[in-house]
Amino acid sequence: MYIGLDADANPATGSQGEDYSIYVGAAGFELDKWNGTDFVVASAPSLTAVRSGNTVEVKIGRQEIGNPANIGFYA
Repeated sequence: MYIGLDADANPATGSQGEDYSIYVGAAGFELDKWNGTDFVVASAPSLTAVRSGNTVEVKIGRQEIGNPANIGFYA
């Protein structure tokens, strides 16, 4: 599963507006941050992903993505 996050409400920043991305797969999960050229793995101690049947619950603390007041996301 892929979740793109627009953490600054600015479509001109990041990759097509996405400043962070979260990947969840069978092998685990990670937070990536746009560095101006590409997404790179970012530290995210609060990130969790739990699957139960056909449901996946992803949680991350806002401090991990710059404490935005609003978050746009694409899944």
